[in-house]
Amino acid sequence: MLQLPAYAGVHLQVDGFHRMLIKRFPFALYFLIEEGLIDIYAVLDCRRDPSWIRERLGRSEAMG
Repeated sequence: MLQLPAYAGVHLQVDGFHRMLIKRFPFALYFLIEEGLIDIYAVLDCRRDPSWIRERLGRSEAMG
């Protein structure tokens, strides 16, 4: 996980969060960068329905 601080801004943005695929695929780390801090919101299974992931992240489909 040491790579997150060094590469935090380069990850794909999904539903307003940065998403980093983690070594133990199919899981992804969802995080935000705010005022130079990395806030980790969730580690979720990528095999789940995208609407379930949005619900877990607290985002609506309209925000996509």
